[in-house]
Amino acid sequence: MPASGGLRLVIGHEAQDVEGKHHTNPYVRILSRGEERKTKRVKKNRNPKWEEEFQFMLDDPLINDKLHVEVLSKSSRIGLLHRKESLGYVDIDLADVSNKRINERYYLIG
Repeated sequence: MPASGGLRLVIGHEAQDVEGKHHTNPYVRILSRGEERKTKRVKKNRNPKWEEEFQFMLDDPLINDKLHVEVLSKSSRIGLLHRKESLGYVDIDLADVSNKRINERYYLIG
């Protein structure tokens, strides 16, 4: 690992009061610098708990970096018109995070 790089550890804990228009089988999609990670899907649940941990390897310093976190719902029914839908997202600005831990609750947009 380069001296200027590092490891980003992200834990998807839970969501509260999420609801889809067509179904509510929530999972989390996390984007960091073009890399994507997803939690498992929790079927028919408005208050899902994932407690899943993801690691992102970083090659360079964290300058003006953001983390995109989106809660989506996906139906297992094939042929459904609305098979996947967004339940909300948040973009977390990591510019002030350097060797620190964030333990925050975020409100989803949308």
